[in-house]
Amino acid sequence: MTSLFQWLPMARPITCWDFLLAMTTRALLSKAARNLYRNKPELVIIVNKLLTRLYKPFLDEIDLTYTQYITMMVLWEHKEILVKDMGDKLFLDSGTLTPVLNGLEKKGYAARRRSESDKRDVYAVITDKGMKLRDKAVNIPEKVGSCFPLEPEKAIQLYQLLHEMMEKL
Repeated sequence: MTSLFQWLPMARPITCWDFLLAMTTRALLSKAARNLYRNKPELVIIVNKLLTRLYKPFLDEIDLTYTQYITMMVLWEHKEILVKDMGDKLFLDSGTLTPVLNGLEKKGYAARRRSESDKRDVYAVITDKGMKLRDKAVNIPEKVGSCFPLEPEKAIQLYQLLHEMMEKL
């Protein structure tokens, strides 16, 4: 089966399918979506767990958890970002994001710094070691995509539906 990633309309090769699915599954658990899926809430949760499980062997190779991985994806794209904005992009609150950033700092992949103009603002910054990790991680979306059991046409349709749903939530 051909990898679905060559068929998906993506702006950036590293920040697409897996990032969209992670954000969408988190968004689907929001209050508005719970009403929509009140008869089958377990489906969304199960798909989220299955997707995370699909990533695990590839992420084990680079010693990252799934949440650390999607956090690194944001850092690879932005290089430096307000922690609050990162949380918004990932649908993570500060209570979840802080330990993730602590772990990435311990590994030397990220650092945090306070804004010069407003000490309340904290930025997450990617390190040189974190940028080098991207070279090891760049093929993970394609590897996961090759395990994804959808024909390219259905994958495109799913991508479009998830994107549409995410915009409306």
